[in-house]
Amino acid sequence: MLLFLDTEYTGLRQHTPKLISLGMVSEDGQREFYVELSERGTLTTVRASQSE
Repeated sequence: MLLFLDTEYTGLRQHTPKLISLGMVSEDGQREFYVELSERGTLTTVRASQSE
């Protein structure tokens, strides 16, 4: 199974950019996962699904 990964960070010109979100989707589009990180560093699962 091939997975695609996407990340989003705070500003590029910052000395230490921080991870804001992380998303993954399978090649066939049947599985996806997306989380966001709060300013306190805790994870919030926004979407996790598997199509049948």
